[in-house]
Amino acid sequence: MLERPHEANELFVGHVAMALNTHFLKKYAVSHPRNRSYRSGLAPWQLRTAKALIRANLDGEIALARIASECGVSAAHFARAFRVSTGTPPHRWLMNQRIEQSKAFLKDSALSLTEIAIKCGFSDQSHFTRVFSAAVGTTPGRWRLIRKD
Repeated sequence: MLERPHEANELFVGHVAMALNTHFLKKYAVSHPRNRSYRSGLAPWQLRTAKALIRANLDGEIALARIASECGVSAAHFARAFRVSTGTPPHRWLMNQRIEQSKAFLKDSALSLTEIAIKCGFSDQSHFTRVFSAAVGTTPGRWRLIRKD
């Protein structure tokens, strides 16, 4: 995020800010909150709402707090419950959705890699290629060639 600020989106920044807040509170707060067991995730309607909002904003320019508000919970509770429900934090889930959408474009369209990158919410083709390669194990161009054969 610090090395490539143009690639950071509001959902990711919000998640990092919340993690830093949590760290500082745990480390430096005078009184310690009681230890509670958190095991429950989001209600089915909350999960549907959150996923729909994230999919509708693949550019990531939706705040974690806004998604949480739409689900009727705090941002901290939302982030934890989303992870319990999906097995992944909201920002990672967003990136997975971008990859899935990009695969559909690669398979079924003649769009350039740059056009696909922009349509899927990546800041540029380089960012798209890095994220895609890390997630899939090959570059988008190679993946497209393999799927067309």
